[in-house]
Amino acid sequence: MNLWQKIFKQQTQNVPHVLSEDVPSRAQNVEQALTSLNIKAEWNDEEGDRVANYDYQNGHFQLRIEKNNPYVRLLYPFVYTTKMDNLQLVRHICNESNINGDNEKVVYSTNGEKSEIDIHVLSSILALPDVVEPVLVRAMGRMFGWQNAFVRRFEQLLKQSESDKARDPERHKQEWARELSLMREAELFHQPQGNLRTAEPPREPLLLGELLRTVLGVEKPFQRLTVWIGQQREVEERSERIAKYDLLAKGRQLNRGDYLMAMVELQPTEHEERRYDVSIALKADGEDEQAAYFRMSCHKVDNETAASVGYQTNADDAISFVVACDKRDAKLRHDEFRYMWKEAVEMHKKGEDDQMTEEQRLVCEIMDENVAGFIYRGTRLFLQKRFAEALVPLEHAFQLMQPGYDSYSASMKDAFFEVVYHIGFCHCELRHFAQAAYYLDILMPLHRINYTMEYINSLCNSGDVRAENIVNELLMQTDPKRYDEEEGVPPQVAGFRNFLRRRKVYLYIEKGKFAAARSNLREMLNEPENADFAIQELAYIKQQEENNPDARKDTDEEKLPS
Repeated sequence: MNLWQKIFKQQTQNVPHVLSEDVPSRAQNVEQALTSLNIKAEWNDEEGDRVANYDYQNGHFQLRIEKNNPYVRLLYPFVYTTKMDNLQLVRHICNESNINGDNEKVVYSTNGEKSEIDIHVLSSILALPDVVEPVLVRAMGRMFGWQNAFVRRFEQLLKQSESDKARDPERHKQEWARELSLMREAELFHQPQGNLRTAEPPREPLLLGELLRTVLGVEKPFQRLTVWIGQQREVEERSERIAKYDLLAKGRQLNRGDYLMAMVELQPTEHEERRYDVSIALKADGEDEQAAYFRMSCHKVDNETAASVGYQTNADDAISFVVACDKRDAKLRHDEFRYMWKEAVEMHKKGEDDQMTEEQRLVCEIMDENVAGFIYRGTRLFLQKRFAEALVPLEHAFQLMQPGYDSYSASMKDAFFEVVYHIGFCHCELRHFAQAAYYLDILMPLHRINYTMEYINSLCNSGDVRAENIVNELLMQTDPKRYDEEEGVPPQVAGFRNFLRRRKVYLYIEKGKFAAARSNLREMLNEPENADFAIQELAYIKQQEENNPDARKDTDEEKLPS
């Protein structure tokens, strides 16, 4: 049995023995190993832990032995230092190192006084008798190796970024992951009866007319509003005053946990056979230094039968969300925006676009303060998933930017496209599918995956007759046979194809083709990206067939294009 076989055997068999040893015993094992290596350590007690500081091969190390922890923690601090401007690059390389590493972890800390970033390497070992010395030597050797690897990788990427102003790789990866996450949320799953769909409405002032238009798509004149706060009842019958009614102003009278209830009666149109109203519940949900929070639920109610109408399921017209009333002074918020905007313009002139936030990149070439303000506000709300609230400033920006489109630079056009995409996405989230398709159709000639995915969502979720043909065409265009066998399908294209397959199955289920849907869902059960979708949709199909014996059980075993 060689040395490393001996170490492995002790690591797998003797851990309970190590756990039973107290801190001084394990410290003695480690101290003997350090002495054998001619290392003089300085030992200290810190809250029941034994801590040693020592030097080894021109490196300074710290070793910590903790109570009830069989592992000895090893720290190799300050292996590299760089300026604060390189924070994004440091984060990227730390993540890259830790993904590829085993026991060792590369971390960083910041020094605000010197505006510097310090890099450190962490590791841990088992303080087993007889083998502490070789294990410790091997761990420190690997930590030296990670120090060298980090420095080489950092200097390589720093040189590259300085030569071509490359965009920060971590930020690009995270932004794409965030967009994919948002689009996955926009794919409608089939929901059991009774579930509420969450959304984010406008914040302040929360005018009733804007709330109902944005969240529920209600455009009708108002006939009557009744509001209850406890036993207090208030009635308003003037349509224009109902539209400008501020629910949050009333909600500020609530104590935490109390409710405000409201019923909005809508004026029926001349040719309308059925009338429906909107019920609203507002619950105080606490506050902090920045805002007061409320939980709000809106529900379309048939005036005659008290049942939901107008959509396919009650999940579509019953919406629950959180609203907040900002306590910050409006002038302070505006000054914050102006500072950010002017900073973005200056950074763009210096070629520092890679250091900007997403909001700054969108406004760095815009000289009109109104347009820049609308984009900045709308984009921030969009990134916070406050889709309904984001619509108002984004649509204002679209209206102001559209007339000058032909004269825009390429980057200005990209900013315009992002505004259009965000508007379409918001409408899709709020189930305004016709409006979503209008905006997203503008982007289709660009052939960008994220734009196309959201357009497909708007068509599939609304049952548009074009949806299936477009999905089939895109599945053919992304057929793996079209790509080189050695290089394979690019990851983004593979993700896009999985998205199309899920959308195709969703359309099958909507059309009652349960056999075809079930066949494809069973294949997806073994695919990590599609498994959750498959489980939920198979459960939905089973529920539909159990609850409705007359549900169409299609025997056509149609499958998605391979």
